[in-house]
Amino acid sequence: MKQGVAGNGLYCLLAILEVVDEVGRRCSKEGDPEFVADVRSGISRLEAYARANGAATDSDLQRFRYDQAFGSAPDEAVCRNADAVALHDSFQASHQSRPQSLTNAIDQMTAAPGKPTWGTCL
Repeated sequence: MKQGVAGNGLYCLLAILEVVDEVGRRCSKEGDPEFVADVRSGISRLEAYARANGAATDSDLQRFRYDQAFGSAPDEAVCRNADAVALHDSFQASHQSRPQSLTNAIDQMTAAPGKPTWGTCL
């Protein structure tokens, strides 16, 4: 993940984590509990940063989550989305080989106050 200005890429990473979490929730029957916990913790931390440093409200973040994580699409459609499944599997494999990489990336992104942006996160 890219390093840079605090808050830059926050929404990019949050969107990715929303997809990863949703694919795991809907499609991965034997998820790694530590990975799931780290992804959900990351989402919570990024949302808290967006609230504290931007204009995001709880309602805005719920809508963002709905929009990014397939909304009301049926599970079958989500689980057949090859790009989303590959993203989930890639993040899970990265977590298995480098368990702290996600936490470290979020630590760097949220280390100082800054305006949350889409920016770039990969």
